[in-house]
Amino acid sequence: MHRYMVLIILAVMLAATGCNDFGRVDQGRVIAYDKNENTIVMIRDKSPDSKTPDYTDLPPVSFKLPDDPHETGPEPRAGKMIKIDPDKNEAVIFVEGSNDIETVSFNVVEQKKVEPKDPLITDPETRKMRNFPMIDQQTRTISVYVDMC
Repeated sequence: MHRYMVLIILAVMLAATGCNDFGRVDQGRVIAYDKNENTIVMIRDKSPDSKTPDYTDLPPVSFKLPDDPHETGPEPRAGKMIKIDPDKNEAVIFVEGSNDIETVSFNVVEQKKVEPKDPLITDPETRKMRNFPMIDQQTRTISVYVDMC
């Protein structure tokens, strides 16, 4: 009888442990980051496979980041470009005004392989990465830096 009682208590303890909520991680593409308020706006990845993300889960959601920077990792880098496909010459972007995602075709003017410390990418004086995309309205070009790792 004592043995059955111990087994019942163990079963109840295991069942109770399985019911705990351990939280979850939301993966997505950050489209806005407010450093002062410590909040982000992101489009969730609705794909169950992390190797093929699908950033089409609208509307975007807003999150308050933890106050402890060790809990969040590196500072988020926000951007409206969701995906770029250099083979199809298409970019998927988030359009804030319509709160929608659009696919935009583009023509590649020049494509280079450069190191991250190249002067095209990093300002030699400040040694900080330049802000991308860089828009040149005179030549009607947009320069982007895409890390294809």
